[in-house]
Amino acid sequence: MKKDSNKNIAMYSGRAISDESPVCKKAIELLKLKSGDVLLDAGCGAGNLLVLAERKKVKVDLHGIDISETNIRIAKGRLKKTKLKVGNITKLPYKSKKFNKIAIIGVLLYLTEEELEKAVEETNRVSSQNAVIVIRNNQPLNYIGNRIKLILSMLKGKKITFTDRYYHPNKIISLFEKKGFKLTRFEITAEKKIIDCNPILRKIFGSAWYIFRKGD
Repeated sequence: MKKDSNKNIAMYSGRAISDESPVCKKAIELLKLKSGDVLLDAGCGAGNLLVLAERKKVKVDLHGIDISETNIRIAKGRLKKTKLKVGNITKLPYKSKKFNKIAIIGVLLYLTEEELEKAVEETNRVSSQNAVIVIRNNQPLNYIGNRIKLILSMLKGKKITFTDRYYHPNKIISLFEKKGFKLTRFEITAEKKIIDCNPILRKIFGSAWYIFRKGD
């Protein structure tokens, strides 16, 4: 993934600027932040998740990184307590074993297979023992839906480069387990209730959530 290489990376990693993002609310819920935690939002976009994290009544050392300079500039205008950097999840500019909580929300779909493996290696390197990793990634038709949005933008005259991919949950789980992470929770949900209440629609249109713990 090239640094700030195209508009759709910034658009989707930013996830539409919102102080009440349902996706980020769920991520915060799953992270179970407590005083003393050191959190990295890897692919923080415009800071939606970190805005919610700053509201928590617990003292957490907050960090965010995104490949888009535009997103980081926007995030800096919204956040007061978070340390932000422009950078790539495949080469995280942090010391080893720094974080005990890491969020990777809607990021893995933009990585090539080689980049995905490097991202897992880097997540392993910067995470401490017993660290909790929360990941959200698209299911097949959610991915296709993103493609349709991009095609429509292209038809309107916008210059678009297709960068998103679909990775089967088994592949993601396998890569993390090979690095010593244990999958403690996996579920597929959809933000729209009409889809979430139907198991078949949820499986194909929803998003996959993973919680990994490093070691025991």
